[in-house]
Amino acid sequence: MKHRAQGILSSSMRTTAFLLLLVSTPPVFADYTQSQIQNLVAKARKSRDYMTAKDAEEFRNAAERMYDQGKAQEAREVLSVVCKTKFVNCDILCDLADYSLDQMGDSDPSHPGEKYLERAIQLDPKCSRAWTILADTSFKRGDISKALSYSDRSVTVARPKLPYKLAYMVRAAILAQLQRYDEALKYAKEAEKQAGYRAELWRIKGGILESLKRYGDAVASYRKAASMTDQNRDWMTFQIVRCLEKQNLNKEAIVELSGLIRANPGDVEAFRARSSIRVKLNDMSGAIGDLSKALDLEPTTKSYLERAKLYERTGRKDLAKRDEQSAAKLRDSPF
Repeated sequence: MKHRAQGILSSSMRTTAFLLLLVSTPPVFADYTQSQIQNLVAKARKSRDYMTAKDAEEFRNAAERMYDQGKAQEAREVLSVVCKTKFVNCDILCDLADYSLDQMGDSDPSHPGEKYLERAIQLDPKCSRAWTILADTSFKRGDISKALSYSDRSVTVARPKLPYKLAYMVRAAILAQLQRYDEALKYAKEAEKQAGYRAELWRIKGGILESLKRYGDAVASYRKAASMTDQNRDWMTFQIVRCLEKQNLNKEAIVELSGLIRANPGDVEAFRARSSIRVKLNDMSGAIGDLSKALDLEPTTKSYLERAKLYERTGRKDLAKRDEQSAAKLRDSPF
């Protein structure tokens, strides 16, 4: 199931640590047709007054499948009916909060997602999942103090049982935002036991390690994240490059950027970044070539002035002057 906490800061990768590998592979269901979805919504509404526990569970499973195929509104309608019966529980309310927050975010001033979570906590004050989603929601809203308070609850209320599977990951992100990096790393490591299959965890851990100046370990975490998803891969490449530069591994950084450029030949920033690293390697010809490609893609004052400096350094004053003039024209242009 997709959850709201995915936004911090799904993959096909699985590790042998998961007991799920010891059971049979779950069945793969075909997507519902629009007609089937409409029938399920109608059936849920009609069965509200005589719903059984089995019905409630089946409707929850159906809502999950709808949501996973992008039918959040219909999934919410089905679960909203279940929530009006005696079979409502913490997990169903958390599902409904997930669907509402993913669909609307904070656009609804009544904040229905948070209301569902508050109701979940009323039903079960030890619902770690509800506290976790509240922490994540506050974190995204920028209310770090409230996020930390909710996170405190998310990792402690379930004891002696383990907290919700994303509780440690969300807490690691919050502590990193507060620059409490040693604590953040501790929770990121704990999160690996339950959420090690999530790319966002390894991105968070990479950022923490980078902040702790453990650049080699940070690169390993970013690479793991990149191996698990195509989302934000360009961003992770730039993070890897930055960590490699910090270690003076400039040739390795060039390799990373070259791979990014092969995948996306129109990435202006990749050409600019590679040019900067080539200068460190005293490859002036290559650096000028990269800036020239960047200028072909996107002429900017900054790139012209940077190339002018390189021309100056290589004794090509005429070309340097020409670039300075081009930069001035762009700077003075009203368009």
